[in-house]
Amino acid sequence: MDIKDIAILYGDTRHGRSCGNCFYYELNLAKGGHCKYNDLPTQAGKVCGTWCGECVRAWEPVNQGELF
Repeated sequence: MDIKDIAILYGDTRHGRSCGNCFYYELNLAKGGHCKYNDLPTQAGKVCGTWCGECVRAWEPVNQGELF
């Protein structure tokens, strides 16, 4: 596996979302910021597509027959 296969493009922080607020963000004094989920270096003011607090809502039709 090549590094280009697992590299993540970290972008600018979005409102209320950043690596610094993420559960997977780890700050090491020797190595700096590190994402434990992606196992890649990062910064507190960056964000990626796998931010831990981001949920995607999927719309599902509700069938009234399931209620009875």
